[in-house]
Amino acid sequence: MARRFRGPSGRKAASRCAPPAHWSSSLMVGSPGGSVAARSSSSRSSRTRPTPSQRGRRSRPRWRRRSGPIAGRLSSSSRSTALPLTSRPSRTRCARPASRGRRAVISGASRAPDRAMPEGDTIFRTATVLRRALAGRVVTGFELVAPKVTPAAARRQVVGGTVKAVESNGKHLLITFTTDGEDVVLHTHMRMQGQWHVYRPGQRWWFTPSKARVVIRTDEYVAPCETPPVVELMTVREIALHPVLPELGPDVIADDFDLEEGLRRLRAQPERDIATAFLDQRTLSGIGNEIKNETLFITRTWPWTKIGELDDGELRRIVLAARELLRRNREGGPRRSRFVLDRRQLRSVQERRGLPCYECGTAIDVGFHPNEFRKSYYCPSCQPAPQPA
Repeated sequence: MARRFRGPSGRKAASRCAPPAHWSSSLMVGSPGGSVAARSSSSRSSRTRPTPSQRGRRSRPRWRRRSGPIAGRLSSSSRSTALPLTSRPSRTRCARPASRGRRAVISGASRAPDRAMPEGDTIFRTATVLRRALAGRVVTGFELVAPKVTPAAARRQVVGGTVKAVESNGKHLLITFTTDGEDVVLHTHMRMQGQWHVYRPGQRWWFTPSKARVVIRTDEYVAPCETPPVVELMTVREIALHPVLPELGPDVIADDFDLEEGLRRLRAQPERDIATAFLDQRTLSGIGNEIKNETLFITRTWPWTKIGELDDGELRRIVLAARELLRRNREGGPRRSRFVLDRRQLRSVQERRGLPCYECGTAIDVGFHPNEFRKSYYCPSCQPAPQPA
């Protein structure tokens, strides 16, 4: 009976899987100077490879395509100002083709079950990575599919200008370009499905190119945006006329967050539930369902508590808890409110209906806010309803 080939291992594998000397270097998504092995076309044609019978064993299996976004993300951590290198092959696995090197997926929802919906921390990371890749670079290509473009912005030539700024405001991303006249601003909103990617020119995209509604090209990087629901191009002066952007509340994750203004806007709605008020981007910008649910659990607040029933100290403590949670999650990785090693226990209440509370063992419940079509996850024991006086 023929012996089944299980692949090389140990020192023998290291020698067999090391990139051959005739492979050349090809720069992938990563810091300048980073490279991975790529087979040169001239060497490939001149090299003769032994057949399986000459080797006396089965041919090495080809790499299989892995489904889903598996490559690492460009880190936005403040500990490094350079984009990360493509990962090196391990000792026991052969290097993958360069066309399947790492890329950045830096915003929006993924098909992976543990990928969180975009909130203020996600868009903050998106802006950070795009700023590193694009800011100050000359635009060599600019493609938009079915955008909303104001007449004034349509007269401006973006190609040949530079990327002046990349900023986030809550869940909104704004990219400013210098043009032949007035600067123009690209506004995108990811909602539930949008994603920004970053690649090197010529690198294979990890999604169908026809799904890109925005493509920004420079000499060093290509940044497509996959299926964003909102794509708008306007001049800087026209931002003041936008139906949403001028009305946004203070950005909770921002360094210059105006806490007093946020508290003032909350106090202006005394009859509103604290949970639904948190989700109103005109009150506080950047808080989504997950951050809202986890914040209210951390502060032991019943989601249907009226803002008028909270004193100043309680309301301030809840807002600061949401800010701390957003800022602790802005460096990357899966969003979490419980900083534990077990990845299955990163959230206290979000999407955990019927599961035991980590604090008291009570089953997590979910309730609805019918007037605003919202729902909240909470622990009935840790977040009890206030008792009438």
